[in-house]
Amino acid sequence: MIDVSALQTWCEGQHAWSRELIETLVRLESPSHDKAAVDRCGAELLRRLETCGARCARIPTLDRGDHVRAEIAGEGSQTLILGHFDTVWDVGQIERMPLREEDGLLYGPGIFDMKGGLATTLLALRALQAVPAHRRGVAAGRGSAPVEPLSKDGACPPSARGAPSTSCPRVRHHASSSSRYAKADPRFWC
Repeated sequence: MIDVSALQTWCEGQHAWSRELIETLVRLESPSHDKAAVDRCGAELLRRLETCGARCARIPTLDRGDHVRAEIAGEGSQTLILGHFDTVWDVGQIERMPLREEDGLLYGPGIFDMKGGLATTLLALRALQAVPAHRRGVAAGRGSAPVEPLSKDGACPPSARGAPSTSCPRVRHHASSSSRYAKADPRFWC
């Protein structure tokens, strides 16, 4: 059984680490249409996942940012965590809309959708490594376009831009071997 109190205590001591990660990811602007920018952000995310004990792979794509897959060994059934690190903001938006703190909250391009969610996910992975009362396997995936749920017949829905999501077949594969899944996207936490 996971000691939630121990996890919470550990996470509360990681404020500086979490903030630094969020700020780093936000400053690595990654508009969906700019493959090089998305790949730079993906490389940093991959590096950070590896420091959390994940076995990572970069899955190349031709015209969008490469996918990142991370797996963390554990006991019991696997949990699939889905997220994305591309944003709607063009490179240079950080100059027009600087990263700032106001009333204890951080603001900046991509911070809510979804780099803050990615930082929270990495914090959770680190916490489970640091307080290992019960570790389960985790497979984390990322799509070039925001990851959309599969339809009931298993077909891939179009992305927000109308094109099929390039991550869909990979998501379906990992979902079939996972006992549960979570979206790291905070828009779905409510």
